[in-house]
Amino acid sequence: MAIDVNKIPKNIYQILILIKCCKAKLFCAVLHVVIAILNHLLLKDIIKRLQEKKPIDPIHDIHPPHGPLLGYKAIHIKSDWILVFKIEEPFLILVMLGTHSQAYEK
Repeated sequence: MAIDVNKIPKNIYQILILIKCCKAKLFCAVLHVVIAILNHLLLKDIIKRLQEKKPIDPIHDIHPPHGPLLGYKAIHIKSDWILVFKIEEPFLILVMLGTHSQAYEK
């Protein structure tokens, strides 16, 4: 998995470099934790932007889902990780978070 070091906060990147120098297995474990934290922060930012009606980067591709989710919207948090939601003023209703296959399984 390639990671863009420009997207990792500098202090976390420095810690990762130190850990990598010490133990490769520990580095992999910490890297997974850091990726999970970054994914959580990304999800949190997108939800906040939806709540505040702020623009969201088009890379996240907000689109209407198909099948039983008609009437809702889906947004890509990552390529195969989507958030299904509905806006009923003044509420943002979060319906599900998962992969495409989880969202569209019958």
